[in-house]
Amino acid sequence: MQIKLGEIAFGVNAVKNRIREAVLSDPIIAQVIWRDVYKWDHAAGTGEALVQLTGTGAVPLPNGMVFFVPKSGTGPAVKSESASTNMSKRVLKGVGAGSTTDILRALHGILHMPQKVLPLEVFEPINGAASYVLKMHTVFNVVEMANAERNMAFHVIVPGQVSFHHEITAKDDAGYAALELEEAKMQPTFLIPPHSK
Repeated sequence: MQIKLGEIAFGVNAVKNRIREAVLSDPIIAQVIWRDVYKWDHAAGTGEALVQLTGTGAVPLPNGMVFFVPKSGTGPAVKSESASTNMSKRVLKGVGAGSTTDILRALHGILHMPQKVLPLEVFEPINGAASYVLKMHTVFNVVEMANAERNMAFHVIVPGQVSFHHEITAKDDAGYAALELEEAKMQPTFLIPPHSK
């Protein structure tokens, strides 16, 4: 499979675990793996989104892009900052893009912007007894887009699964203890279907 950007065809390759972990440790990507997305105040009986929601009340799940070139002689999971910067310049110039945002916009036509509606109904049973912060965890799929002839490569990060976890910040001990909660149901997980092959 190939995806053409500008006049350059990039092959889409699977990424091995150590490289995947290193790519996902990029600070920009790492900040969207775990996010606080909603908080509930049981005393006031009100909730508030902690992230910008779409018009349908969904959390946008960003696609991402990382230039990652490993340091030679150190194994595959250590990033060479200078080589990665040079790679980004080479790719941007090669495809005629001014920034990584331009490339992501081009890929957006293929990937679309996935999103997930907050499953607030799952947590309604505890709303009368506890205040909490709802945390969203995103598992990202990582692929490498590469053109070996031109020595160009970068990694694309696409959301594959999200799960939600609540963290109690205050509670009515007696009321909370009286609840019969099924822990598995209180940590819902959802697959994010791809929009294209």
